[in-house]
Amino acid sequence: MCAGDAVSVPFTVNPSLSSCSNQLFYAELSDANGDFTNATQLLPWGVSPLTVTIPVNTPGGSAYRIRVATNSPPQWGMADNGADITITPTTSWYLDADNDNYYVGNAVNACTSPGAGYKNTGLLGVDCNDGNASLTTVCPNQFITKWNLTYSGSGATQISFGVGTTGTVDYMWEEVSPGTATGSGTFSGSTATITGLPSGSVIRLIIQPTNFNRININNGTDRNRLVDVEQWGSAVEQYASSFLWLF
Repeated sequence: MCAGDAVSVPFTVNPSLSSCSNQLFYAELSDANGDFTNATQLLPWGVSPLTVTIPVNTPGGSAYRIRVATNSPPQWGMADNGADITITPTTSWYLDADNDNYYVGNAVNACTSPGAGYKNTGLLGVDCNDGNASLTTVCPNQFITKWNLTYSGSGATQISFGVGTTGTVDYMWEEVSPGTATGSGTFSGSTATITGLPSGSVIRLIIQPTNFNRININNGTDRNRLVDVEQWGSAVEQYASSFLWLF
């Protein structure tokens, strides 16, 4: 069973309880050792058979149990399903169709691969062209800037600035100096906040053009940290007047 799966829980009601008014039943999930002391209530409530969902953040384990309880009158301590249940935690899978260890799109959380080309290990960052293995992090259509975090700003390990978007935008960053750390993520809306950056470092921020049309530094807290625009990319060419807000 995978975390996040739907499970059918059939049960039989004791006749002495079945006449209670407003009676609903719910399922409980034990911890990974079969202990119900801090049981997780599984929704929704209802009658037999319950169709409930295992929480997606459930840790892996091989001794889980499920039991049914009722609200009217409150009844706990009932017998569980009688057999250990193995729950496998989900993994974040990313599409790398050209097998160059750079991915496109958002993560798909699943216990097994969602399809051909998906990977969950060995990935190096966001791909600018997943149909060409010779093109990885840097492509002509990306917007690429360099930031110096030794200058004061919004936070020691983050940068924040205004943006114009029409949906979710992918980005990746790489440490230019003094180390070699990398990271990636997404942003949307009117503010991009890039977190988890190495304190006191110089980083290169690579923004993919899809759904991205503007950066607005203006009088932002991190304006002095922007030290270079290394590549304007296709979004700037399309929205040139908007990017006059940069300085």
